[in-house]
Amino acid sequence: MSTSLLQPASPAAAATPIAQPRSQAPSSAPAAPAESAPAMPNPRLRIDPALSLVVIEFRDSVGEVSLSIPTPKELEAYRDQPKAEPEPAPQVDVSR
Repeated sequence: MSTSLLQPASPAAAATPIAQPRSQAPSSAPAAPAESAPAMPNPRLRIDPALSLVVIEFRDSVGEVSLSIPTPKELEAYRDQPKAEPEPAPQVDVSR
């Protein structure tokens, strides 16, 4: 009986960029680099330090927050909740 082992793909093969299609008309002047803002990750994760919660923000094409999980109203509800006080540690009799 022969056994065959599967070999994992090399990381270099997975990271090989796909060639961009060439333009139909050759350009004699070099193209000016496009001046644009760096791409924002979408969705964006942030931590609300006061609540110790992760907030997921989805942005529109302009970069404004269009959806937030939890919503701003839910975040306010979390902020308005009374803080729970820690329970005292149970007393253990170790004198025996």
